[in-house]
Amino acid sequence: MPARPNPATITTFLQQCYPFPPPDPSWVSECIDALIEDGQEATREAVQEQYIHADLGVSSLPAGNDAIPGPDAIDAAHGKTLFPRGLLVQVHSVAEMGASAFQLQTALDARRDVLSGASRIRRMDDEEDVEDGKVPPYPRHMLSLEVSDGRTLMRAIEYRSLPRLGLGDTKLGCKLLVKNVRCLRGTLLLAPDNTTVVGGIVDALEEHQAANFVAGLEQRLE
Repeated sequence: MPARPNPATITTFLQQCYPFPPPDPSWVSECIDALIEDGQEATREAVQEQYIHADLGVSSLPAGNDAIPGPDAIDAAHGKTLFPRGLLVQVHSVAEMGASAFQLQTALDARRDVLSGASRIRRMDDEEDVEDGKVPPYPRHMLSLEVSDGRTLMRAIEYRSLPRLGLGDTKLGCKLLVKNVRCLRGTLLLAPDNTTVVGGIVDALEEHQAANFVAGLEQRLE
């Protein structure tokens, strides 16, 4: 059985990578035990990978007012720069602001057609993935997101393009490391110089993304 590393050392490593919210030492210890029980080596990189795919509401502790203002303070923030020491957040919703509901519905129908055909090919040819470039993308202009540190939900927009994010591509629970982000009327202005796309997914969030997107689109069309 692989040796058990010191949880405190790995907790410190995670906090150096992602200052706020602070990783929960209890979660780190449980993650180490789960990796070892699964026969894996509980390196700091292995724990970091699990951390990126965990819900921050479970894997971290409250950030505290020194790192993130309360919901009311964020809603009232205008022209302020937030998170000077860096804050890890997870994506709770993704929407395209610059496309009409009709454009999005057209793209959704085209994607469904291609994916349906690809599914038939997979069953016949035993292939696992849809061939690259076959699924048409959604219109890409400016994204609107909801993000949180696991506790406080915040509005955000793509002030300047973040190529690694996209409607239909970004999974809910995807982690972003934000630092020195300007806030206007309670909305975070995300840009490449203040936002790093870390990646990851939280299954409990992602499993409802498609249904919620379709429901929201139908409401807009009505």
